[in-house]
This record gives sequence, C-alpha cells and structure tokens, in this order.
Amino acid sequence: MPALVILASMARVDIKNTPGCPPSPVFNRTGFNSTGFNSTGLNSTGFKSTRLNHGFTLIELMVVILIAGMLVTFASLSVSNSADKQLETEAKRFVSLVKYAADEAIMNSREIILKIEEQRYSFAEPGLNNTLIDLGEDDPVFRARELPDHMHISGEIAGEKLIFEEKRDKDAPPDFAKIGIFSSGEILPFLIVFSQDDGTQFEVSGDFAGKLEYLGRASSN
Repeated sequence: MPALVILASMARVDIKNTPGCPPSPVFNRTGFNSTGFNSTGLNSTGFKSTRLNHGFTLIELMVVILIAGMLVTFASLSVSNSADKQLETEAKRFVSLVKYAADEAIMNSREIILKIEEQRYSFAEPGLNNTLIDLGEDDPVFRARELPDHMHISGEIAGEKLIFEEKRDKDAPPDFAKIGIFSSGEILPFLIVFSQDDGTQFEVSGDFAGKLEYLGRASSN
C-alpha cells in the first residue's frame, strides 16, 4: 500500500507550474474564477437578465389617446360632410323637379300644384270639387318625395311664412302649403329652405316670372 501511494504521488503533474499550459481555473464564492468567467462561460459584465415590461408609459398612453382623438375627429367630419351633401342634393333635386313641372305646365297647357309638407313634397293638378289629383300615379318623375327624419322644409310662399300644424289625429290628412305652377309660365313666388338638425340650411327660390334658383347654403346668421 505505501508503494502505491508513492507511485501516485510521483505520477501527479502540477499543471499550474508546467510551462506552456494555461493556469487551472480557480473559482471563488461568487461563481467567477480568477479570469472573470463563470462556469457557463459568461463574464460578470456580460448579458443581463431583462425584465419584461407589460405596462405602458405615460408617453405611450398620450400617443394612443392622441391617435384615437384624431380618428374620432376625422370620422365626425366625414359623417357631417356626408349629411350636408345629402341635404344639398335634396335642395338641388327640388329645383330640378319644379323646373320640369314648369315646362310640363307650359307645353301641355295645364296647371300644376306643388304640395309642400314639413318633410315631404309632391305634385298634383286641380280636379273636380277642389280636389287634387296626384301626378305621381301616372308619371314617376312626379312621385312624392319623402325627406329623412333629420331634414325639414321651411320658408315662405308669397311672403307668408310656412307654419305646419302638428297632427292631433293620426288619421287626419297632413297639413300642407301649395305653390301654383301655371301654364302661363308664372309661378307663385317662394323661398324654400331645406334644413337639418345641426342647423345646416340650403335655400331655393322662385319668382312670379318663373325664374327658379338654387341659392346654396344659407348664412348661419
């Protein structure tokens, strides 16, 4: 047994003192050796463990709120412009139909009545016993035009302001005003205003000589 211990001692090689060999690693309590590397190969100034941040910073929240506000604004402007365009289209259509009716009255020597309601207008001609015959039954161009709920008709005819009385009885005929379109080319003077709930208005007019005009957007004043 002593002989084996002696042989083992003689066979041990001191790597630390052997020329040409790198020093053996010596680890301290922190897990790093004298050369600055740990057992995984990363040094003490190497990669750091990063903490995932699942929240938002104040700047990020402000940017999100700003973008959302811009989108809401653009959407509101788009809806508003669309509603204004629809109202303008209704006013221009009104002028075109009245012009068509005026030409029809002159060419066929007939009297035409334009019936104006608060959210509707239609064309008729005088019948027996002061009745009115709806022209829309024979000519689709003269069919009644219904306005959307947010649109209204106001204005004046022959200098008198239009006032539509509210129906007390649902079965009662609607209150309406009349504009005469005559075979002589004359028209009962009027100023008709197409408006919507946000206050936007477009005006059209007709004079006794039969001149019809689309006056455009009314002044907010």
